[in-house]
Amino acid sequence: MPVVTVYRHGGKGGVAPGRNDHTRMKRGDVEGWSLGATRRNTQFLMSVRETELTGAGVALTLTLRDCPASAQDWTKLRKRWIERQRRAGMVRLHWITEWQRRGVPHLH
Repeated sequence: MPVVTVYRHGGKGGVAPGRNDHTRMKRGDVEGWSLGATRRNTQFLMSVRETELTGAGVALTLTLRDCPASAQDWTKLRKRWIERQRRAGMVRLHWITEWQRRGVPHLH
């Protein structure tokens, strides 16, 4: 079932996968971002002049089921997704790749 949440500065939405039969590793405790990643992301976001932005903001996390074979494959996949979003009307993007312990990237 799709879920959509609307906030003052944007919204988020998602749909659960129809099929989920991959082998999962045991999930550990969520520890959050490193101090350096938190600092850099916060500094960037504080530099944004939201009153000068147009359009709607969207925040999402994309997690892959299987890890790409190489860093180059991940870069190609990420760039293709970003280009597809630009063709669909995306004007600007701020993204962070975060690696899970099980070795699979998420894109925030």
